[in-house]
Order: sequence, then structure tokens, then C-alpha cells
Amino acid sequence: MLQNHDEIDILMIQEPWFGTIATTRSDSNPLGEDTLGGPANNKWDLHVPKHRQGQTCKVIAYTKRKLGRSRLIENNLTHSLAHASSLIIDIVENNETTLRIVNTYHDVKGKGLQYLFEHDQDDTTPTLFIGDFNTHSPRWSLPDATLSRWASQLTDWMDQNLFTILNPADTPT
Repeated sequence: MLQNHDEIDILMIQEPWFGTIATTRSDSNPLGEDTLGGPANNKWDLHVPKHRQGQTCKVIAYTKRKLGRSRLIENNLTHSLAHASSLIIDIVENNETTLRIVNTYHDVKGKGLQYLFEHDQDDTTPTLFIGDFNTHSPRWSLPDATLSRWASQLTDWMDQNLFTILNPADTPT
């Protein structure tokens, strides 16, 4: 996919392959320690979220290298939502963020979406909020789906932050 699609400039992935890409060795650890990462490609820059050593990232992003020649692509590791399950990419032109893309993954066995509900978004920065929310809601699920207990909290947060759902109604995603 990375090698053959010239019409794509930004690719956001949830639950990516994130595994051993190298083994670093030192005098104090001659056997080495695995370095984790995602697949690399010479046409793309790989962006990984803020995470601890040895922690598996639940989201990654790729931006086409040619895109970075005309604007600044910033992996915003200091944003309040930045952690192993949430990646923030800012597109900056003339020292102004013209688009913020938030790529998130909701691990239902983890801490849940509470980190999200505790942060309001900047309504002056155009933001595209995407991800795998592992959530069934009347707004985007098929009519016979069992609703997730946190769905109303997620949709309330989306409403409060002025997000609009772009998924087509009654279409599995």
C-alpha cells in the first residue's frame, strides 16, 4: 500500500504491526534490547505516538515525504491527548496549524476513553478526529447492534467539541 498509492498523502492506522525492528546492544547489555517500531518506507515518514520503552503503540501515521516539502508536518507529542493510543499530527503553514488530525484507538480492555472525555478540543483549530473507537452507537452502527455502555458519553463529548460524524448512516465501518 505504501509503495503503490500516489494519490494518498496521509495514512492513519489503528492496531498496526508494531514489533521488533532492531536490537540495540551496549557494554552494559551485550545481549541487546529489542527496539520496537512500525514498518518503514522510503516514500513516507512514519509517526508514532508518545509511548514508553517496550510499549506497543496502538496507532501510527504515515505522511508522504513530498507533503513535508510544502508544509511542516508535526507529530505533536506534547498535546494533552498524546499517548500510546492517540496520535496527534499538526499540519503547519506560515507558523499556524491549519489542520490537526487526531488518530485514536479505544482498547476496551484498557483505560477506555476517559482520557478523551477529560480534554476539550481547541475549537479554533480545524480538527479531523478519526480512529477505531470499538463503540456501537445509534449514530453510526447498524440498527440491530448492541450499543456500547460508553457510547452516549462519547457522542456527548463529540457534540460538546463540535465534531460532525462523516460516516454514512447504516453502513458498517
